[in-house]
Amino acid sequence: MPSHNNQQLYPQKTLQKHTHRTGPTQIPGLRRRSHDRFGRLPNSRLRRSRSLSKRNRCLPRTVAETLRRAKAFFKEKTRDDILWVGPVQGGKHLDLVASSAVEMGKLPFQIHALGSPTEVMENYRYDVLADMILTAKKGLPIERPLHLFGAGHPSMFALAVSLGCDLFDSAAYALYARENRYMTENGTWRLNELDYFP
Repeated sequence: MPSHNNQQLYPQKTLQKHTHRTGPTQIPGLRRRSHDRFGRLPNSRLRRSRSLSKRNRCLPRTVAETLRRAKAFFKEKTRDDILWVGPVQGGKHLDLVASSAVEMGKLPFQIHALGSPTEVMENYRYDVLADMILTAKKGLPIERPLHLFGAGHPSMFALAVSLGCDLFDSAAYALYARENRYMTENGTWRLNELDYFP
């Protein structure tokens, strides 16, 4: 029988445990003791924190680029026998998700897909996932199906369907099998933690 430790039942607690205050911003996984004796970050940690903030600055540009390419696509498209998918981008930045959904909804795509939820789902942050889905749904035409990229864990299917997602895909089955992990509706377990298959 799987052991129910706090990390399995309360993943948010685990995430918060590894998030330490380092000034005006919080960087997950960065501990105060990793500073040198003068309070400075080691070079590798400093580069990582700069790349995180650089990625956040680039996010509006990547959303704009996706929209630009989507508009250009309809000028070059030659086939009408394929269901084309319009991606909604923005990740957990709901303002970007909202504007991306409204703009993609104006284009004649048959299906829309919400990108960037994988990291959120891996951390069991279903509250953030729900906000992302609802924000996207508000900006998209109601008659078009919504595909949730990377959604494949049984623990979240019912939630995603109730929030309005119609299609799913995931590489998790193959990835988890390679790492001897077993998915259940209550979470993912390593095979060596199981006495029987639930």
